[in-house]
Amino acid sequence: MELSDLLRDRHATVVTYDYCFSACAEYLLVASHLTYVLKGTLVAWHYPRSSDPSHPFCTSLLDARDGGPKKLRRGPCDLSGDGIGYGTYPTITQFFKERAISAAFEAPPDSRYVRKIISSIFAASHVYRDIAWTIHPRFYPHLFKTKIVYEAYPESQSEVDDMLARLGWNIWIIYDP
Repeated sequence: MELSDLLRDRHATVVTYDYCFSACAEYLLVASHLTYVLKGTLVAWHYPRSSDPSHPFCTSLLDARDGGPKKLRRGPCDLSGDGIGYGTYPTITQFFKERAISAAFEAPPDSRYVRKIISSIFAASHVYRDIAWTIHPRFYPHLFKTKIVYEAYPESQSEVDDMLARLGWNIWIIYDP
């Protein structure tokens, strides 16, 4: 987030190539006022993973702030209250308050199409699957203040799969049409 703030404060233009995944998509893609995504670049988001087995993450489906389909929520478990809750991150909340269009924004961003797929996968088994997803550029103006320009957004799931193979990744990324 500090790097993102430096880029924004310097009015830098962000250019992504090859891939922008996880923290890159979450924080650097929206760091400044303008971002270019070059042709053949895979941009994907996912839910956070716990790096500490003694502090597991909780996963559940909850009502989305934007009124759309239920949204998967994943984060450090807070067992101190009634039931399972999620810890809050004031710095992340502030980061997106400055960069998101709507106060209803919830990280990680998604489209309703992607949200429905992820929710149905979780609802069927109640087991968290580490899945990533793309977001079609038509949704960015409703999510972020940053102008994000794609040289060429992937045209299909098979193109995303080919990009994954080229990168040598063995993960599941949902293509957002």
